[in-house]
Amino acid sequence: MCGSPAEILITGCQLAREHIDLLRQIAPVEIVMMAGNHDRHSSLALMMYLSAAYENCDDVNIMITPNNRRYITYGNTLLGFTHGDGLSKKMSMGSLMAVEARREWGICEHKIWFHGHLHHQRLHEKDGVLIMQMPSLAGHDRYHARSGYTMAKAGLAAYFIDIEVGYIGSLFAPITESH
Repeated sequence: MCGSPAEILITGCQLAREHIDLLRQIAPVEIVMMAGNHDRHSSLALMMYLSAAYENCDDVNIMITPNNRRYITYGNTLLGFTHGDGLSKKMSMGSLMAVEARREWGICEHKIWFHGHLHHQRLHEKDGVLIMQMPSLAGHDRYHARSGYTMAKAGLAAYFIDIEVGYIGSLFAPITESH
C-alpha cells in the first residue's frame, strides 16, 4: 500500500522466500496460494517465481493454479482453499466442497475451508465443515477507511492440523507498528 506495484512484488517475493526457508528448517513445505481480488496477476507472478526458485528442492512444493478454489488432503482431513470473493453469501461451502472434491469428501473424516477476503478472523462450523476465515496482513487504505472497514486487527494466522484428528489449534501474530 505504500510502494509501487514493482516494489510490492519484489518485496513480496523476498518475504515469501524468507518464510519458506524458515519453515523448511522444520519440515517439508507445501505452498497453496490463492489469488486475491486485488492482486490476481501479481499472485500468479509470485507463484511462478517461487516455483522456479524451488524447482530442484525436494522439500518444497509450490502449487500453481489459475483456479479460484483448491482442494488437498492431509491425512484424514480434506482442506479447501479459496480467497472468498465471488462466492454468494448463501453458498454452502460444505456443499461446494462435497461436489467439487467428491472422492476426497467421502474418504476424509474432517473437512476444513480456509478463506480470506473479508479481512477479519472468524472460525465457525456449518454442516460438519469447519470454516476458517483468515485475517488480512493489509493495513487500512482510503477505500477501507471510507467504507468503515477499519476495525479488523491485521495479522498473520497459523492453523495446526493433526494428521488424524484434524484441526487442533491456531496462533495469531498481530501486525504492530514499529517506531
